[in-house]
Amino acid sequence: MLTQVIILDEKLHIPPSNQDKIIRSAQFIADRWHTGNLETELPNDLLPNSLNEGYSIQNELVRQLDLTILGWKLAAASDNQIAQSNLPRGLVGRLFRERSYQAGDIIQTPTTGALTIECEVGLRLSRDIHPHEALPIDNRLIDEVTINFEIVRSRFVDRRAIGWPSFVADNAAFEAIVIGDRLSTEITDELLISLQRECFVELDGNNVSSPLVGKNGINPMTSLRYLIDHAREQNLSLLKGQRVTTGAFCKPFDIPGREHEIRLNYPNYSLEFSI
Repeated sequence: MLTQVIILDEKLHIPPSNQDKIIRSAQFIADRWHTGNLETELPNDLLPNSLNEGYSIQNELVRQLDLTILGWKLAAASDNQIAQSNLPRGLVGRLFRERSYQAGDIIQTPTTGALTIECEVGLRLSRDIHPHEALPIDNRLIDEVTINFEIVRSRFVDRRAIGWPSFVADNAAFEAIVIGDRLSTEITDELLISLQRECFVELDGNNVSSPLVGKNGINPMTSLRYLIDHAREQNLSLLKGQRVTTGAFCKPFDIPGREHEIRLNYPNYSLEFSI
């Protein structure tokens, strides 16, 4: 676990214990970020032994990549995923500004590795949130709601086979984010019900994904609570204006190869991109 508050310029710190292992593990993953090469798993001597150690590697990976932090992503955040995987809460990674896109953009990704597309509800923080603060999780913490597409691509051949500690070390398999226009300024039950009933995702003009419901679904404000709990545990500050993409709202789907068009359809709102 981190022992220092991460200051506002996002300089990341790790404790002295296991520092060499953490640095070498992060370097191993960073090299694959740069080259696009895939590995089956981390070498045995670099494997994280716990989620906390995985997060320490993630922190060091962020430092080594030297990219601009745009915000945060949640993964495995549904009730069923948390229960089936025996997780304390949804898992967390970073979003990078250099890997963020807008509607209509054409996204270039490495040609290696499977791509998974996740349609997600995005939030923008309206204020700083520091580890010592006990705050109610409500709409006062956000000032914008969007629909996002996260592009998931692991630096490992099968992200589901490597275990959760290695998954979070690899920044929760984040590759890129497409951020839609403002949908609302707050999360309401009416908005979530409307999205569950009326939105769907097309791949090359074919309907391939609709919202997950019940214990397989995502509540964006619950995901925000998971992030705040994670930040408190890791002694991190969340900053005003940072984006939070809250986990798969619609059923994730893999795309074969590249050269595709993906589109969200929802009354009076759409989001599309090409890859």
